[in-house]
Amino acid sequence: MTVHGIWEAESAAGSRAWLTSATALVAAAGFAGADAGMRAELRAQWLRTRPVHQGEAAMHDTEAVDAGSTALVGVGAGRAQLEALQAFADAVDAGAAHVWEVDRVSAHVRRARLRLGSDGLVVSHDPGADADPPRIGSAAPDGAPAPGGDPLRARRLDELAGPLESAGLVNGLAARLGGEPNPEIGWPTLAPASGSSPAWNGSLVRRLTWSGHAESFRTSRIAALVEGIERLVGGLQLEGTVTVAPGAGLPGRVLTPDDFDAYPEAFFRHGGSRYDPAEPHEWVRARSLVTGEPVWVPRELVHYGAPVARSRWGLGTSSGCATGSTTGEAALFGLLELIERDAFVNSWYGRVPAIPIDPGARFAPLRRRVGLLGWKPELGLLRTPLGLPVFVACVDTGAIRSIGAACHPVPAVAAERALAEAVSYAPDREQAIRAEPERAAALLADPALVHGIDDHPLLAAAGGPADYAELAGTGRAVAFEEAVRAHVDESWGADAVSGADAVRARLVGALAARGVETFARVQTAAFERELGLETVAVIAPGLSQLDFGWGNQRAAASTAPARFARELLGFEPEPRRLPHPFS
Repeated sequence: MTVHGIWEAESAAGSRAWLTSATALVAAAGFAGADAGMRAELRAQWLRTRPVHQGEAAMHDTEAVDAGSTALVGVGAGRAQLEALQAFADAVDAGAAHVWEVDRVSAHVRRARLRLGSDGLVVSHDPGADADPPRIGSAAPDGAPAPGGDPLRARRLDELAGPLESAGLVNGLAARLGGEPNPEIGWPTLAPASGSSPAWNGSLVRRLTWSGHAESFRTSRIAALVEGIERLVGGLQLEGTVTVAPGAGLPGRVLTPDDFDAYPEAFFRHGGSRYDPAEPHEWVRARSLVTGEPVWVPRELVHYGAPVARSRWGLGTSSGCATGSTTGEAALFGLLELIERDAFVNSWYGRVPAIPIDPGARFAPLRRRVGLLGWKPELGLLRTPLGLPVFVACVDTGAIRSIGAACHPVPAVAAERALAEAVSYAPDREQAIRAEPERAAALLADPALVHGIDDHPLLAAAGGPADYAELAGTGRAVAFEEAVRAHVDESWGADAVSGADAVRARLVGALAARGVETFARVQTAAFERELGLETVAVIAPGLSQLDFGWGNQRAAASTAPARFARELLGFEPEPRRLPHPFS
C-alpha cells in the first residue's frame, strides 16, 4: 500500500508518514486509526505553516511511502534517521497527540502537538438537508459585560489570552491558523502583530491575512489570533452543509445577486457570471434578522475565501464578518461594520463631505505619537441617515495618507478606533509606496487602473487628485463635542449602556423601517466554539457594498450615493468618478 505526499487530499487508511523532497512528516502509532477527515485536516494544517513557494513545489513533487511496513522505504538519503524518528514517536507517544517533521537535508527535527477533529463539511444535493440553520442568540446570556471594556463586549481581549494560547492555533509545523504571528518590532507607531493562513485549492493559494494593532505586543497577538480565527472560519467554510442545486429548485426564500446593486459590465468580462436560476450552484443557509426565517445565500457571498467550483456570481469580502463571545455580539459588530462601509462608500461616490474635527486633547496620546514622526492626524465625522457615529481618520505621512474608519454607538469609541486604525497602518502604507513605486505612479496617473484590494490604499499617495487629500473634510475644524451634538443621535450611546442586545434590536428595526432587511449566517467552527467564540457574517443587500477593483464598483453605478446625498445635504452633487482609497 502506498501513500502520496501530504499535499494530496486523501491518504490511505492506516498510514502515518508523508514525504516531500525536502521534509518528512511522521505521526505516532495512534494516528493509524485516524479517519479520512482527520488526515485531510492534518494535511491542511501542515500546508498552512508552509511558505507559499514550498507548498507549490510540494504539489508537484510526490514520493511514495510503504504504509504497510514499520520502515520508511523509498526514502533514500536520511533513511536511518527517519526510521529512528518513527520508532521514537511510537515510544514516546502511544496516542496521536503529536507529529514530528524532519528536514531531509539538515536532519533538523521539530515536534508539534496536534489539535485535530473532523470539521464535518457536507456537500449535499438535497435542499432539505439544511432545513434549520442556527439562530442568532442573546449577546450577553450570562449577565453584564466585562467591566473596563467595551460595553457591547461580554469579555475583554485579555480574558481570551489563556484559552487562545493553549489551543494550539499557531506553531511552525502544523496548526489551524498557521505559523506564529510576527511581532512588528520596528513599527514606529503601535505594537502590531500579524500572520497569515494560506488557503490551498489544488494548485492555487489564497493568503488570508490577520493582525492585531494595540499598544502592547501581547494584546496585539491575542487580537491577531481572534482575527485569524475569524478569517479562517469566515473565509473558508469549515463545517456545516453546502447545498448544490439550481436557485429555482430551492424551497423557501432565496437571496440572489439580483437583490444587491448590480455589478458593472466589466465584472462580467473578467470572470464574473450573471445569476441564472436554472444553473446548479453552491448555497448555504442564513436567517433574516428581522423575521428569523431561513434564507438561501450563494456561498461565495458569505464565505469569501472558499474556492468556487461553479460560476462566480459575486465577489465576497470580509465586510460584515465579525467574532464575539456569542452569536448576538458577533452579529452586532457585523452590522456596525456594514453601516461604516455604507457611510464611507456613499459619502465618497455621493460627494457628501466629512465634518472636519479638531482632535483636541481628547485624542492627545495618538496625536503626540504621530507628531513625533512628523506626521499629521486628521479626523472627520461621516453623517448617516440613522445618526450613528461613523468616523474617518487619516494620517498624512507626507508620502501617503493612511486611512481608518469605525462605527460604534459611543462617539468617542468610534473616533478613537478610526484614528488608531489610521495610525497603525501608516508605516505599512509607506512601505507599500516604497516597495512598488512604479505601481503607485501608474495609479496616480490613472486611478482607473485599480485592480484589487492592495491597489486602493495607494490612491492616497501624495501628488494624486485632491479628492484623496480631503477625506476627513475641508475648512474649519470643529470641536469633537460640537460635531457630535450637531450630527449624531446621542441616544445610540445611551442604548450601548443597556447592552449589545438593545443596540442590535434597534439597529435591525431602524434599517428595516428604511426598507433594508439584514441577514446573518453563523459561521462558527467546532474548535472555535470550544474557545467560547462565535463568528457571524451579516449581509444587507439594501446597503451599499465596499468592492475592490474599479471594474467591480457596484456603488459607483448605483443611485444609492445620490439618494444618500439628497437626504443629508438636500441636493445631489455631481457623482465622484474616482475609485475609493479604502481597504
